Amino acid sequence: MAAARSHVKRDVDQVIAILHLYVDDLFLRCLNQGILDQTMDDLKKLFATSHSSITGVDWFLGLNYGNTDQNEYCSLTAYLDRLRDRYADVIELRDVHLPLAPRTPLFPREEGQATKIEKMNFATIVGELLYATKALRMDIAIHVGRIAQFVNNPSEEHMRYALRIVQYLLTTKDLGLTFVKDIKLIPKESRGVLVAYADADLGGNYDHKSTAGSIFLFNDSVFAWNSKKLNLVVLSTTEAEMTALTMCVKDVIVYRQLLEHLGFKQEKPTPVYTDSQSGIRAMFRSHTSQRVKHFAIKLAWLRQQEESGLVVY
Repeated sequence: MAAARSHVKRDVDQVIAILHLYVDDLFLRCLNQGILDQTMDDLKKLFATSHSSITGVDWFLGLNYGNTDQNEYCSLTAYLDRLRDRYADVIELRDVHLPLAPRTPLFPREEGQATKIEKMNFATIVGELLYATKALRMDIAIHVGRIAQFVNNPSEEHMRYALRIVQYLLTTKDLGLTFVKDIKLIPKESRGVLVAYADADLGGNYDHKSTAGSIFLFNDSVFAWNSKKLNLVVLSTTEAEMTALTMCVKDVIVYRQLLEHLGFKQEKPTPVYTDSQSGIRAMFRSHTSQRVKHFAIKLAWLRQQEESGLVVY
């Protein structure tokens, strides 16, 4: 969401209001009702608003919001209902429990060029799926990234795969994110702690390039994620995993700064989890072996981040 901005209002060292702005839509969260009313009065002096009073938020930019005594949660139910209506004539309304079947082969269109209408229709559905991915549904990120490669010349098969992902979203439309209100309900070891996970496949795309992914938690709740196709072909699982880990740690640096700005300074190294034990061993060897020499700079940089106390693997 390139047009999104967030602004923080402070009182001494305490964050008392956070304003999220997307084009002309505004989402304001405050420490209490008095601060909310005062902040809205200040905003109304500068801008014309469409609401004379502000209440709890049920919907914002396609996301549904709700809360209980213990949790706050959000989902894409309303957004997905619109997708269902849009594609009702071209999808089967049946349950689909996987976005794409494991190891689904995806290749460029073999013959001819897609028509202008085919390109437009495919670009539209990919855009809608990308929005769902960025907004909330991290579980489809890698699959949407794979089909998005063919947006310039899609085939009927590519469109069929895109519609299957829509079916999966409709089957699981009530899935969302939950955030615990009461800090006492969060495990002590997770309170106020940033945690990250990184992973990668090996040559999973048609051009043998790998895909790297990361996921980030704070207070035991997911708040950020990404999935990205690597620019270069890597030669081993270890190299793919260490590339993913490098990308993840770069994001950790940013999120640590963000959390400090919001009043949640990370006093301890951030745990970053990866399942590449060979990469971790290579990172801390006293000498660089021939097997990892071509990405030794990444290993040195990752080792430096742990030695500085920024992260722990």
